[in-house]
Amino acid sequence: MKPILLPGETVECVYAQRASGPGWHNRPLWVIVSDQFGNMRRVCIQPVDHGPHLAGIYAIACEVHAYLVGAVTEQLAPKPRKRKVRRG
Repeated sequence: MKPILLPGETVECVYAQRASGPGWHNRPLWVIVSDQFGNMRRVCIQPVDHGPHLAGIYAIACEVHAYLVGAVTEQLAPKPRKRKVRRG
């Protein structure tokens, strides 16, 4: 695999997210990279380039990512408003 990071760039986040459709599936790792000015880009690492250390933790990373997305989505979603009951 050729180097992805350019001089001055930093890995900000890595997440595993399975993808599939009729007759295909993929297990990419997504990497969020930032430069010294705060500009960000997303890079995809295909399974063929994972290597044994990344392949070994992919399933765990995928589960953690799915849990975090669900929890954060629930936290940030608008809450249903309670209706006030009029008495009288």
